[in-house]
Amino acid sequence: MLNIKNLEARETFDVVLKYPNGAAITGADGTPCSVTVFGPGSRVALDVKRQRQERLKALLKAKKDRNTAAGTKDETLTYDEQRAENAEYLAGVTKQLNGFTYGDGSVAGQEMLLAFYGNPALDYITDQVAAAAMDWANFTNAPSAT
Repeated sequence: MLNIKNLEARETFDVVLKYPNGAAITGADGTPCSVTVFGPGSRVALDVKRQRQERLKALLKAKKDRNTAAGTKDETLTYDEQRAENAEYLAGVTKQLNGFTYGDGSVAGQEMLLAFYGNPALDYITDQVAAAAMDWANFTNAPSAT
């Protein structure tokens, strides 16, 4: 009989980074660059999702209050607010950068990750990390569906 507990998802996954043409991004020594992310079922990711929901709830409430006072009804997030939220989420689920860093070293930790994920010129990397971090298949050992 199958013990379903043995099918629990792994906590982390290494997203190997690629250029838009599919070529691997490598460091000076030829080692592939990657980002280790926490998976959707990990305690870290669940906490980050909870925090994101709380931030969004507060942001939307503040927008509603401002709009009510101004007599307007637009309660959607702006493009910049959406980008900032996305960067915050990805920074929260990132465990580490492997084979690369971001910037000149003047910022580190969460601040560095926010700058990295907030850089629109690197959205081709941000999109890869976001897609991989939310894909359960990256955190399980499921057999091929074909």
